Amino acid sequence: MSGMSKPIDLHALGAEDNCTNVDVQPTAQNLPTVSDAVFCLMNAMRANAGVPALRQQDLLAKASVDHSQDMADNDYF
Repeated sequence: MSGMSKPIDLHALGAEDNCTNVDVQPTAQNLPTVSDAVFCLMNAMRANAGVPALRQQDLLAKASVDHSQDMADNDYF
């Protein structure tokens, strides 16, 4: 087996390096920025695993934000 080269990994780790604001601490004022960073990191993990990226869906995002607000307003935590 000597002389054989190592196969190229087409899904090398590091896709997360393309994400910005990954070290931002969430506040009420920067939630869209944090949301974008989390979404980018999720897709980076998917890229690292060799699976297709997800795409954002406005209606689903609104439902998620509304539900989170309801949970906070009604002390679900």
